[in-house]
Amino acid sequence: MYLRELEDHQTGIGYFETLMRYLFSIRADLTRDDFHELVAEMKELRIAELIVSKYNEMVG
Repeated sequence: MYLRELEDHQTGIGYFETLMRYLFSIRADLTRDDFHELVAEMKELRIAELIVSKYNEMVG
């Protein structure tokens, strides 16, 4: 059980890292303020919830 939780956690971190790499690759000039603004917009749009939901669907 704990191994599965650890595996799920690692997969979630992997998805997050991929998302961050993508964001920074498309905007090399992304500043800290830009990043915080983007996160605020994501929260507003509930993208984080969508990502978690899709992840849970994939993991089952």
